Amino acid sequence: MRRCTWANALVAGLHDGDCADTLPPSNGTETPYNIPTATIPRGIVMEPTVFTRIIRGEIPAAKVYEDEQTIAFMDAGQVNPGHVIVATKKQVETVLDLDDDLAGALFRTAAKVARAVDLAFRPDGITILQANKPAGWQTVPHVHLHVLPRHQDDGVGLVWPRKNPPLEELHKLAMRIEVA
Repeated sequence: MRRCTWANALVAGLHDGDCADTLPPSNGTETPYNIPTATIPRGIVMEPTVFTRIIRGEIPAAKVYEDEQTIAFMDAGQVNPGHVIVATKKQVETVLDLDDDLAGALFRTAAKVARAVDLAFRPDGITILQANKPAGWQTVPHVHLHVLPRHQDDGVGLVWPRKNPPLEELHKLAMRIEVA
């Protein structure tokens, strides 16, 4: 039986019983490794992610693009044809842990890939999705973006429950945010 995390199993398409220690996240206060997040310094990843293993050549992937800092490859799940993952080569857990240079490189590559996907597949639209931590829908603890070609009625959904607070409340919320 393989040793793998729940996230690596999910992305690699493994099923229950394929892994000895596949665990789902519990409630957002634990890592995919079932360790309380408070005990792990931010940005530390316990073992190589499936993306790091792809970068190292340990797992095969259909590469689309690669440079010194980033890699792009076809998502094994293919929500729609042309669905590409863009990841940093450096194993960093979330966008919160990126320095400005690596963040810029990640988004530059995503833009290049999105333009190439648009030319190749001519979708009605493109969604670029980036998620952080399990509560934010992150399934692999390695910062990445999804470049997802979209078509009318393709079945892909996103619940966005707007609250529409008054402008006064928006000003109060904005005052809490200090961008360095």
